[in-house]
Amino acid sequence: MNANRKEESVESERSVDPCPICEQATVIVEWRNIVFDYGTPGSLVTELSVVAPVHRCSNCGFEYLDDEAERIKHNAVCRHLGVLTPEEIIGIRNEMGMTRSQFAELTGIGSASLSRWETGHNIQTHAYDRYLRLLKYSANRRHLENLHHPANTLPDLEKNAQKFRAIDIDEARQEGMGFQLCKAV
Repeated sequence: MNANRKEESVESERSVDPCPICEQATVIVEWRNIVFDYGTPGSLVTELSVVAPVHRCSNCGFEYLDDEAERIKHNAVCRHLGVLTPEEIIGIRNEMGMTRSQFAELTGIGSASLSRWETGHNIQTHAYDRYLRLLKYSANRRHLENLHHPANTLPDLEKNAQKFRAIDIDEARQEGMGFQLCKAV
């Protein structure tokens, strides 16, 4: 395990997977409090803490984190940054009843970006996060759908439109026939 992690064992269970090093079926999964650094060296680094599963081989002592632990750590980073987690992004899309490609087409967000956010490979910017949060509200969704499909709004426009006063050309000519200029006195 990384030297900067501080751990405290919480509970344990036996894993069905063999150890990737010694290949013995002696791996135990321990739920531990893991403290890890988030940030880049040379800039502001924050210490975050999660309870996650740590796989430990009781035969050779090798320890490793699985996908679930990495997901838990990723969600902690999202919470620290104040942005939606991958599960929350998927939830918004599912609530709208859309596939990823349909959601991408409607929002204008690239399908590849959505995929990276939903799988936890990348974290969305605060601007995109706010945009996604606005989609939780049905009124915002309707506005976005109307922007995406302006033809959907035509019946409303026609219903609410007032007729413009138009000049009847023939009538204007008739009225103008009696008009004459005269000299000023």
